[in-house]
Amino acid sequence: MAASTVAATNIILNGPRIAGPVQQNQIPPKDASGAAFTNSTHHNVAVPAYKVGEIYEYQDPGQVTPTRFQYLKAGTESTTIAVAAGSVCTLVAGSAEHIVANAPDVHVANAPVVIALSAMTLNFYGWYWISGPCPSTLVAALATATCVTDGNSVQGAIACLDTATTDVLGFGAVASALNACGVALAADA
Repeated sequence: MAASTVAATNIILNGPRIAGPVQQNQIPPKDASGAAFTNSTHHNVAVPAYKVGEIYEYQDPGQVTPTRFQYLKAGTESTTIAVAAGSVCTLVAGSAEHIVANAPDVHVANAPVVIALSAMTLNFYGWYWISGPCPSTLVAALATATCVTDGNSVQGAIACLDTATTDVLGFGAVASALNACGVALAADA
């Protein structure tokens, strides 16, 4: 794996499969000072600023389907690759439902895939992209972010979580309908 990458803007996720209350037609609220939801006052923070597991759904006027964000806790990272914007993450085995990580050796089989909106610190809380098209109009870091693939991604292909390495999670060929997590809109870079 890790043979290639695909631009985050060329992925549509088909989640969410992590339970949580949904706030429809809203982006996550700004903080008291008016800063955006990915601001450091409530994103990548040690103490949760929102209800953990809460989901916000936003319909970008330029997209056909809505994008969903979920407030989650960053769990065990890969020992060699830190979580950054575009990192593929999933649930951590043996932990609470709303803890995600990019480490293949701790993932839950057939778990949902989420994409980090930015770098995340271990055991800190923040927003993750969980379904729909890439929210690059709201999260500038995703406009240039890439997601790791197994090198076999083709345009229109159904993507799934690939755990073929001990370094990092990514997208790969679908092994079963249970692990399908999205669609690639373009081939590997």
